[in-house]
Amino acid sequence: DRYLRPAFAKLKLSEISDRDIRRLCEKLVKDKAPSTALLCRMLIKNIFTYASRHGGPKLRSPTEDVPPATIHTYQPKTRALSPKEIGMLLNGMELTSCDMVTISSVKLALYTMLRKTEVLNAVWDEIDWEEKVWRIPAERMKSGRPHNVYLSTQAFDILVCLRTLSTGKSDYIFPAKFGLNKPIASSTPNKVLDVTRKKLCDLGIDIPRYTLHDFRRTASTLLNEAEYNSDWIEACLAHVASGVRAVYNVADYARQRRNMLQEWADMVDSYKKKYQLPK
Repeated sequence: DRYLRPAFAKLKLSEISDRDIRRLCEKLVKDKAPSTALLCRMLIKNIFTYASRHGGPKLRSPTEDVPPATIHTYQPKTRALSPKEIGMLLNGMELTSCDMVTISSVKLALYTMLRKTEVLNAVWDEIDWEEKVWRIPAERMKSGRPHNVYLSTQAFDILVCLRTLSTGKSDYIFPAKFGLNKPIASSTPNKVLDVTRKKLCDLGIDIPRYTLHDFRRTASTLLNEAEYNSDWIEACLAHVASGVRAVYNVADYARQRRNMLQEWADMVDSYKKKYQLPK
C-alpha cells in the first residue's frame, strides 16, 4: 500500500519495466530501507508469477533484469556495539533534532532486546500496566509464539511518558505522523541512528555503522560476557530451542528475566553516564 500501489496500481503488467522497478528500489535504498526495496522486488516477481499461473498474461517478469545483488548486498551480521559506543549513541541522540517519540522507539528496542518490527508495531493493549509486562501475541512474533517482556523501570517509564503524551486516537504506541491507523515506517529508527552517527562524526567520533537489529546481538554479547545464564538471554531474545531440549525445557524464567532485564537497563544507563561526549 505504501510503495507498490502508488507506483504501479494504474499500470498494466505489460507496462511495468525494469527501469520502473529499479527506480523504486534505488529510492528506498537511498531512504535507508534496503530490506523494503528487496521485499518490493520479491512481491512484484510473485505478482507476475501468480498472474501467469492463473489465467493472466504470460509475461516475463521485469524483476529478472533487476537481480537482488544489484539493489543491495548485506554485510555479515556480526556487528555488536561496545559499551562506549552505546554510551556515545545515547548521548549523541540528545544532540539531534529527532523527535522524542522516535528516539523512544530506539531506546525501547535497546532496553527490551526486541526486534524492530516487534517494537514499531506495538499496540497499547499489549501493555499490562499492573504487572509491568509487555505481552506480545504469537501472530506478532517471528517465532510464532507469544512472548512476555518483563519491563525494566527505564522501559516502563518510557511507555508511561508515551502514554501520557498520546492523543488516544491511535492503537499504536508509535503511530505514523500522517496516519494514526498505522505505525511509523520501519526505516525511521535507523534514520535516527544514521543522523546520530553523523552528529558524532562532526564531533570527531567515528563509529562504524550499526542498525537497530544490532542491539539484540549487542545485548546478547554483553550479557553473555557478564556471565548471565544463556537460557535467560535466549528467552529474552524469543529464540526458540530445537531438538530434544525444546521438548523438555519449557521454562519461562520469568523472575530471572525480569531481574536480568532490569540489570541490563542499568548497565546501558551506566554506559551513558560513563562515556560523555566532548564539550
